[in-house]
Amino acid sequence: EEVGRKIKAERDHVVAVEAEKRTLETALRLEEEKLRKGQAKLNEAKNEKEFQAGSKEVDGARRAKSHYEDEILRAIEVVEAASRGADAVEQEVAAVTAEYDALAAEVRQEETRLDAQIEAFSARREEARPIPLNNKETPWACSTGRRNRLPRSTTAA
Repeated sequence: EEVGRKIKAERDHVVAVEAEKRTLETALRLEEEKLRKGQAKLNEAKNEKEFQAGSKEVDGARRAKSHYEDEILRAIEVVEAASRGADAVEQEVAAVTAEYDALAAEVRQEETRLDAQIEAFSARREEARPIPLNNKETPWACSTGRRNRLPRSTTAA
């Protein structure tokens, strides 16, 4: 259950970072458009003041574009790492599950073997001759469970 939560958390993290990446890609496209417009203004500049303004706009758009590209690369790395992490956990779960299943099969086999052995012993016990339960039935049995010698006859010389 805990492993399932880990996998879900990793997958949720991947989804969140992918959404962030899409947002960054949209912002990057906007900055690229600003950059194109700024470059067009530079080409159409008629005086130094317009050229300086266009140049500032282009520089700002380039910095923003570079920032968004870096963030997108970071997001891609995070997505790949999280995906690898979730895949690794899933593989580990599969391995542990396979090991558990193998052990469970062994336990079931051993249980079947022991049940058969118990059944055989029970059948042998039923076939065995009953053992006397008290000393009155066998005068030579003692309380310690050892056999005493039979009493000697008094008529023997």
